[in-house]
Amino acid sequence: MAGSKYSTIAQTDDGANANYNGVVLSLQHRFTNIFTVLSNYTYSRCLSSTNFAGDLTGPTYQNPANRNAYYGSCSFDLRQNFVLSVVAKMPKLPSARANRLFGGWQLAPILSIHSGTPFSPLTGTDNSRTGVNLDRPNVLNNPYVENLDTRQWIASTAFTSNAIGTFGNAGSYSLIGPGYFDIDFSLSRIFTVGEIHHVEVRSEFFNVTNHANFTNPSGTLRSQSFGQLLAASDPRIIQFALKYSF
Repeated sequence: MAGSKYSTIAQTDDGANANYNGVVLSLQHRFTNIFTVLSNYTYSRCLSSTNFAGDLTGPTYQNPANRNAYYGSCSFDLRQNFVLSVVAKMPKLPSARANRLFGGWQLAPILSIHSGTPFSPLTGTDNSRTGVNLDRPNVLNNPYVENLDTRQWIASTAFTSNAIGTFGNAGSYSLIGPGYFDIDFSLSRIFTVGEIHHVEVRSEFFNVTNHANFTNPSGTLRSQSFGQLLAASDPRIIQFALKYSF
């Protein structure tokens, strides 16, 4: 009789475990001979029995009675990540006129490449009858289509909904989205006016190749857009700045 007076009752715990293993390779060339280079490559693996979604009262596990069934990739798991940054400055030219026009310019490109981020396949219905609404489907075959022409990344035919009263065998965060490729760079120069006045001219280019970096598709099986790449990160952006210091 008193049940109608209660809202959702959430259960939280601090017993989850996670582990991270990785190797980092770096290469650095200090600022000599008018340029510097810094590059890093990371190969890693992150596994966890839960992923904090930012709300302690929200559901976390597909099966609240079996936390270990959630064990899988961390939501931020990036298997491979490469970053290269360069700062190069135009040397002093022998001609005074050429040096006024072209000398002193500084170019700073940044290259970023990493593998896709994981996401979970979800049934979209509470077939398990737990009230958690995090049911995962059963896997039938290889789900990856990866067809950028049709924007279909994951095939819905690779999954089937879990039977009533059961849990699917698809792993948590077991799907990997598209990778990421980006080149940014800036071109700048400081002009000296008199003894203490300076004017800095700067132009910045983000995603200079205008490469489409798609975000993860919907992982909910009942969604009509399941597995489709429908959104992307920012396109090419160019901005200019002028700063006067005195």
